[in-house]
Amino acid sequence: DLIARGQSPDKVVELVSAACQQRLATPGAVLAAESVRAKVRWRALLLEVCRDVKAGVESPLERRYLRFVERAHGLPVGTRQRLERVGRATYRHDVLYEEFGVVVELDGLAYHRDHRAAADARRDNALMAEGLIVLRYRWADVASDPCGAARQIAAVLRRRGWTGEPGRCSNCRRTPSAS
Repeated sequence: DLIARGQSPDKVVELVSAACQQRLATPGAVLAAESVRAKVRWRALLLEVCRDVKAGVESPLERRYLRFVERAHGLPVGTRQRLERVGRATYRHDVLYEEFGVVVELDGLAYHRDHRAAADARRDNALMAEGLIVLRYRWADVASDPCGAARQIAAVLRRRGWTGEPGRCSNCRRTPSAS
């Protein structure tokens, strides 16, 4: 019922991911509830979102990154929500490209306020001291320029051993390359 009232695709992502994070539902339970209804607003989106949540997506920003940066540009598939112990602290990575030692952190507007910035800086420093490269993107980076984010991530991955080539999404093909 809440999904039917969702005013945007991002709101649908937010509702499903929040319900799953809080263990109020699972993607399977959401899909089971959807399957018994004749008419479901956002049905196709709901199926995609449940698949993405199963893959570790926990927010609209993370889904946008997965769809418009990683998948659209043919980047390697990162591991999502991976826990890693560094010293006495345990960190959870939004996206980890383990083979290449690259972490992508996605900072949503609601979650990262000034009090989180210092903790994020300490975390980034600890990870970099362990040899990982940390790339941090905000909503505007992913929503407004996913192609630029993809080019930057691809360049770092290539420097760390990725032999693939980033693809060009439909938006990249419409605009000149910023090589």
